[in-house]
Amino acid sequence: MKKMIIATIALTFAGYTNAQTGADTIVAAADTVTTTSNATAQDKRTLVNVNDLPEAVKTALESEAYAGWKPSAAYWVENTATKNAYYEIELSKGTDKTIVKLDKSGQVIK
Repeated sequence: MKKMIIATIALTFAGYTNAQTGADTIVAAADTVTTTSNATAQDKRTLVNVNDLPEAVKTALESEAYAGWKPSAAYWVENTATKNAYYEIELSKGTDKTIVKLDKSGQVIK
């Protein structure tokens, strides 16, 4: 009986240790995804003040398509391989969040 109790305690401890390691891995993976966002290694992202966005982009964000959404952050993204450039704008509405990509003229980039 004594051996069975010791074995149970050892297995419980081993399971707890494994669960902790697994949780750390998940957090680290989530941090990696968050910091890399949608940018590739060829993308250069520059933080832009939302108030400094071009008028065409501001007008697009004020359109009915984005009614109720408020810009919380914006980046100027330049892809060095394709020479494409656009604004990546993080929008929020209550607890919902989304990202929209617009070129300088306010047109949606897909």
